[in-house]
Amino acid sequence: VLVPLTGYVMQANHFDPIVLQICAPFVLIYVAMILTFEFPDYPADKAIGKRTITVRIGLQRAAWLHNGLLIGGFAWMFAAAPRNPLLWLAVPLAVWQIAGVVWRARSGWRHFALLSGGAVALAGLVPLLWLIGVMIELVT
Repeated sequence: VLVPLTGYVMQANHFDPIVLQICAPFVLIYVAMILTFEFPDYPADKAIGKRTITVRIGLQRAAWLHNGLLIGGFAWMFAAAPRNPLLWLAVPLAVWQIAGVVWRARSGWRHFALLSGGAVALAGLVPLLWLIGVMIELVT
């Protein structure tokens, strides 16, 4: 949030709360991505006493938090930009990501490469689709 907020304030010479509203869904999606990076390290982090989010709340709650963050991020995006149909292109990847976390939580936490890759893809795809949608709206 600080990077886009700082950039906006430096260019506009004032603070506008709309910047926070636009950035909030991305923050939720990025925090979900960070959680996926913590899942594979959970046993080692717990063993050495590292206080990551997953160690503090446990894998099951971290899985619920991850899924809630993604759902919340997408709900906020669709509320903030209801006329951007491109955002729907990221929904299958988000559903796949949520399903992957649910599956790993139920079947034992393993095979994290696809989960981490999906989180990175989602965190990159969503802002790109948002930006393309804004540019298309400006042109039309």
